[in-house]
Amino acid sequence: MIVDDDPDANYSLQSILEHAGFKVIYFYDGESALKKLKPEKPDIVILDIMMPGMNGFEVCEKIKNDPETSSIPIIILTAKDMGDDLEMALKKKADWFVTKPYDNKYLIGKINQLLAKR
Repeated sequence: MIVDDDPDANYSLQSILEHAGFKVIYFYDGESALKKLKPEKPDIVILDIMMPGMNGFEVCEKIKNDPETSSIPIIILTAKDMGDDLEMALKKKADWFVTKPYDNKYLIGKINQLLAKR
């Protein structure tokens, strides 16, 4: 599951992930993603931080604080630099943090690593 308010970012990441063999669903805001999280049961969630309404940190916190979804790995993927955002991502229990632009092979490798742990 990809959650990013930027259609171009969603399409690009979707293409990368599908090329690597993943089935992808995406949402443009956190509230829509949370509504579909339990019915869709994604293996992993990739979240942007800056989105309208609920930001990625809030979405991450809701997923990780719900016993039904807390085991879903979360990658925070953002254009913002690491500093305080990395600290906040870890505080909200995100499993990994990647800044844009990212290396496709690195991202796929990290996704596979997180899925193997699950």
